Amino acid sequence: MALKFINPFNGNPTKIRLTEFFLFHPHTYLDIAGHSISRTFKLMGKESLLKRLDAIKPEDKVSPDRMRSLIAEIMDVSKAPEELRKKFSEELERAIENEERGESSHESMGMYEAMVAGFNPPGRALGATQEFLLKIERESRAALALMHKRRFADAAQEILKNKFFAPFLWEGIRDALERVTDFGTLLLLRASVAMEVFLAVMVIYESEYEAAAGRDDPSCMLDVWPTVGLQAKNPFGMLFEWTKRESGVSTQRAFLDHKALKEVEMDELRLKRWSSGTHQPRKEWLDCVAAGLWGNAEHPEFQMRLGYAQQVNFLGHFYHLLVARLPGEMTVSQAQEAYPWPNFPYEYADFASWGRSRYPFWRDYARDYRAKFK
Repeated sequence: MALKFINPFNGNPTKIRLTEFFLFHPHTYLDIAGHSISRTFKLMGKESLLKRLDAIKPEDKVSPDRMRSLIAEIMDVSKAPEELRKKFSEELERAIENEERGESSHESMGMYEAMVAGFNPPGRALGATQEFLLKIERESRAALALMHKRRFADAAQEILKNKFFAPFLWEGIRDALERVTDFGTLLLLRASVAMEVFLAVMVIYESEYEAAAGRDDPSCMLDVWPTVGLQAKNPFGMLFEWTKRESGVSTQRAFLDHKALKEVEMDELRLKRWSSGTHQPRKEWLDCVAAGLWGNAEHPEFQMRLGYAQQVNFLGHFYHLLVARLPGEMTVSQAQEAYPWPNFPYEYADFASWGRSRYPFWRDYARDYRAKFK
């Protein structure tokens, strides 16, 4: 049975963008969790600012004065402290000077570094997941700078020779990067690797969560990762199965009639849609379910699995979006150049097998990576 993933974003389908070579745009993480950036800017009366920012493409040449103006406006809107304003201003001026001298600015602050700086008070130590995202960003900046100069083969070589990226690159993708000649093909290869990177980030966060909470709960992600077979369910269907099992009942009917949920608005259609994975219930309603079953709307085990269901569903949606949209626009030679795409990373033929097979590797990697921060 083919797995179906639902649109992870509220409203119309959202453009999914890669940044820093192998990372999804920081907005993506917030959008997946239902925190709409566009809605936030709209409520602040700054919707035009977001539109102006989104209109800038990585390859665009933006005048220094325009960039200074945009950064100043962002600092004002976010009510950034003076120390953060100074840091952003210094980074911007350094990037402008490098650009004017015709030098690479790949050592300047990236999107993720800017986000981490904005969300973390000065002096507070970063977690393993944040450090990992920044490491990916920093290690790929040279390749990104080459890509923007349309030196695609050189950009690919930067990635291939970097030992940090070795765990993310399998034989087929290495061969494809060796022969890449155009932006479109490189984008597909970046997207394939970005899926493996996203998986690694999820596992490292899971490991970090367990350590911080003092919990032996290593199956958060696997509990909502789809399985192979006739009864395969997508992540939201898997979340329902876990919730039902943890509530102590074995059938959908018994869950509907659960005595702990008698104060929660329940109906058979809602449960059927949740169970089948055709619908993601509203966060507010799921919080009520958690409060009824465990006496705590923020029950950690449930909320972690909900977060992972959202992220895993996004990853499946992203892959199917690529497969559905791009092949018809590719020539035979482009398809040959992009091979092993559209296979899943490490040549797995299906989504379920890929994630479940690669999970143990990234658990070991996460253990060793976190050890550096003890």
